[in-house]
Amino acid sequence: KVVYAALRAGVTLFSGVPQMHALLMQYTKEQGLKALGSKTLRYVSSGAAPLDPTWKREAEAFYGVALQNGYGMTETTAGVSATRNDIGAVDTSAGPALPGVEIAIDHQVEGGNASMGEVLSRGPHVMKGYYRNSEETAKVLDADGWMHTGDLGQIDEQGLLHILGRSKELIIHGGFNVYPPEVEAALNDHPLVVQAAVIGRPKDGDEE
Repeated sequence: KVVYAALRAGVTLFSGVPQMHALLMQYTKEQGLKALGSKTLRYVSSGAAPLDPTWKREAEAFYGVALQNGYGMTETTAGVSATRNDIGAVDTSAGPALPGVEIAIDHQVEGGNASMGEVLSRGPHVMKGYYRNSEETAKVLDADGWMHTGDLGQIDEQGLLHILGRSKELIIHGGFNVYPPEVEAALNDHPLVVQAAVIGRPKDGDEE
């Protein structure tokens, strides 16, 4: 149905998670098509998972347009940041803050350091709170209106947001912080790897 809509119904925008894009690409190629070939598609975006550089290039060749990436969550009515790249751009960040949105990094959280920390967001896009659950609301919304996302990230010199993983998924090995998405991205870049997942396991000596 998605392929039909893209080719016959004049679809101009398509957004999905990487797995959705991968399945669509696989299905279309199984039908004997190397590219989607839509004459109307103008904008394609991905989110909810890190963007692998190799896969990004394959997706852009398939769709024929730039693959944009973004960051958001249910509590922020989806959008916090998004890229505005041309096709072929090597940028795999989650882009700059959307208009009217503030992004900050809390370096004091567990796993944080001078260059990265927990991603905070503030603005009219942030929820008022969880329905009839003030206790949980207080855990994520502070007095200054900042939404504490629980995601670890950094903002580079160009103001682009990079998501490094969930703070609860941080792996501490040999005194070093290991961020699963970074390891997964390296593994996924290998041509024989379809999809990788990195999970820490307890080890003797309070190690992982």
